Amino acid sequence: MSDSPLHGDNHWRAVASSGLDIADADAGVNRRLVVAFGLIHDFQRIDDGWDEEHGARAANAIGRLKSLPAMLSRTEISKLKTACEDHEKGFVSEDPAIGACCDADRVNLWRIGVKPDPAFFSVLRVGRGFEEVSHKARETFRHPPGWQEIFERLRAPRRTLGDATYDVPGQPIL
Repeated sequence: MSDSPLHGDNHWRAVASSGLDIADADAGVNRRLVVAFGLIHDFQRIDDGWDEEHGARAANAIGRLKSLPAMLSRTEISKLKTACEDHEKGFVSEDPAIGACCDADRVNLWRIGVKPDPAFFSVLRVGRGFEEVSHKARETFRHPPGWQEIFERLRAPRRTLGDATYDVPGQPIL
């Protein structure tokens, strides 16, 4: 499925990039987690049709990924499993780390001709990053940044979106 135009590598990169955009809009969002979600959320799909269990298969496969514990804490891995589990079922979450993962996927519905509806988002809200992130996703889903650029951005300090710049979650740079 990595070469799928709907659910393959381009989509995975678009979701990871959108996840970082969401993290720029909300300092409570875990940047490593949204990038890991972008990589993993659809990697167990069987095809591009309705595959209602692909999220559960991805969540179950996470335990077999030997390098993941070097990148994420146990808590983050648990949240990644939760985010993957039901992401295709319209899942929303009060936990910004989990919700941002699902939002990053949902904001990329443009690729199938669907305008994202802010009513179905967990973290992104009208007036709190939704417009900017949605517009960028619509403009870039066909040609998202490459993995090298995404990982360089992950290592760099947070970008500014809105009125504050955050380097460490919850701590504005003065």
